[in-house]
Amino acid sequence: MDDNKPTESLNALVEALDTPDFATVLLNILRRTYPYVFALDLLTATPTMFADAFKVTGAKEDVSRKCRTFFLHAAKAAGVPLGNRILTGSVPRSTAGVKRRPKKIKEPEAEGTQSSTPTPTPPAATAITDTALEYKLIDLMREEGVEDAERSAIWTLVQYLTAKAKKKAADNLSTAS
Repeated sequence: MDDNKPTESLNALVEALDTPDFATVLLNILRRTYPYVFALDLLTATPTMFADAFKVTGAKEDVSRKCRTFFLHAAKAAGVPLGNRILTGSVPRSTAGVKRRPKKIKEPEAEGTQSSTPTPTPPAATAITDTALEYKLIDLMREEGVEDAERSAIWTLVQYLTAKAKKKAADNLSTAS
């Protein structure tokens, strides 16, 4: 926006909505706005190469991740050919200088007191982090046909997961001190 007025590009994109020209208008905007991404071969680039391209923005990692997600969705809508590695790959999050504490090794139990039934562990394919679940829920809220009551329930879950993550981070800080 310039002087609180939409740019010509945004007006053109809005006018092209639901027309055959939409993808072309969107592609032109993407090429002009993300030249550092289009410098990559998006069919063969790795997730790390893709993430590194966004570092020129100077954005923090969490903002950069959201920028990458936005770009991928916009690029798909514009018909940009994207490789499977970018679409399915994930980039390790930076620890931003935070050292991880080593895991405590559990002492073996005294003889005769060991539990006879092992604790089942969920299969890796079904395990999902709270953050990943938040993103899935946000995406679900945007789907067509989601009723207001359902959207409200999803938002309540997102707020719960966010509060849970903040509490866990605060607990970790207080135990580290």
